[in-house]
Amino acid sequence: MMGGLPMFDVPFPALARPLEGDVVILGLKLRPDNPPLSEIMGVLEEQGARVLGGIQGVVGPEFAAMFVVELRKGARADELRARVAGIEGVLEVRASGSRVGDLWVNDVLNGLLLMGDRAGVIPLDSTRSLFEAVRRYWGPAGEAFLYHMGVAAGKDSYQKLAKIASLDGREMLELFLGALKSCGWISWYEIAEFSEQSGRAVVRLRGSFECSGQRGETKRSNILRGILTGFISAIWRTPTVGEEVKCEAIGDPYDEISVRAMKI
Repeated sequence: MMGGLPMFDVPFPALARPLEGDVVILGLKLRPDNPPLSEIMGVLEEQGARVLGGIQGVVGPEFAAMFVVELRKGARADELRARVAGIEGVLEVRASGSRVGDLWVNDVLNGLLLMGDRAGVIPLDSTRSLFEAVRRYWGPAGEAFLYHMGVAAGKDSYQKLAKIASLDGREMLELFLGALKSCGWISWYEIAEFSEQSGRAVVRLRGSFECSGQRGETKRSNILRGILTGFISAIWRTPTVGEEVKCEAIGDPYDEISVRAMKI
């Protein structure tokens, strides 16, 4: 099974630099059965406001949305808020935003919900720097630490995903890989082999945040290798070990992670 569609990059609305008017961050709670998104967009268009970014989705019993909006020159945030608040189906509106120099900071958003859990966002380059520091200062022991940290995270991810998805085996792995892709950890995946009977799975990845764009003489997948090893271990309910057979960092066309069940 392949996840071959290219990634669709969406800007995370944390900072905004306006071109003309002020910026306002609209935080909205909407009726969940039929959220009036088109009506809200209509009001923004009438007011000459430009949407710079946004996030929306169902949160518990409500539909929540957040838009970073640039107002037309001379427009006032309180007027826009009042117009949006008057739309049927809008339960609550907050208008905020803090200016620092020529940038506006989104002080409404406080992280995200990912598969029901609160999640923070760290740029992948910063994450690579963290892992590279572990390799540089602790060498092979540091790489082993990253791998086993990944194994624990993979097992935990399975337990959480199993609560919301009634899937088994290969389908559960495919769902998890799709989630990793949506988070930007990889850009493509292929399940080349998956057999609980023989105790062997082979997963191929491209665009791994650990390996893609890196060049060196050694393979670099530790966290992802561990995560997949731990996740498959939880699927099979048996200890597993993961090996990186191919790696983009040394010039291979993709990363290939081989996971096998350990004989006890």
